[in-house]
Amino acid sequence: MAKEPAAIEAFIKAKKNKYKEKYGIRDDQLASITSAKGTGSYADIVNNLNTFVDYIGKNGIDAENLSGLLTRLSSGSDATRMGEAWVLKYLSGNTDNLKSATKLTFEKRENIAGLGMREADLVVEKGKQTIYYEFKSVEGIPPTDFIEQFTKDLTRPGFTQDNLKWVFDRTKVSEDAVKRGIRPYVEKCLGNDFLNDLGDNADEYVEEFINKIFIVK
Repeated sequence: MAKEPAAIEAFIKAKKNKYKEKYGIRDDQLASITSAKGTGSYADIVNNLNTFVDYIGKNGIDAENLSGLLTRLSSGSDATRMGEAWVLKYLSGNTDNLKSATKLTFEKRENIAGLGMREADLVVEKGKQTIYYEFKSVEGIPPTDFIEQFTKDLTRPGFTQDNLKWVFDRTKVSEDAVKRGIRPYVEKCLGNDFLNDLGDNADEYVEEFINKIFIVK
């Protein structure tokens, strides 16, 4: 933990958070969180955590494996810590997306029939609706392993354009770069046969498909 006043203040606030034990957050995890290039400061990360935990605690939302996210923030690679810090930054600044949620699960692994395991960064359960999130704090488009990951997302039982969100970090890549750069790879995942069946509507369909799923914040 950094020794700056802002870092110490953030740590004390998190340590006293009344929802800390409910979500399995330990003091040693808080103290071990380490910022990396592009993640913001220790105080930024912990304040984002506090905002997020306060929201889900006040609204009675269950959260599974939040402790695992904090472990990765302390012992993961720079890229891992950057990714997890982005998750917290997004969630703390976009709590409206969690309205009516009953449960959140971080790093949820599922076996996609015929394709193997797929790990979602976050799964949000809202009654009968389940929304899968993939967070990316990267400069390169497409991200590493995009074809494999996205193909599994499309094959997941119950997939719709409304229950899958890929969220990119605007400080790393622009919205235009994401949506232009990702399009040929999305089209490859959808397949020529499917797109040919759409005929003259294919371009409009793909554009709407990308706009619904790929978010830059």
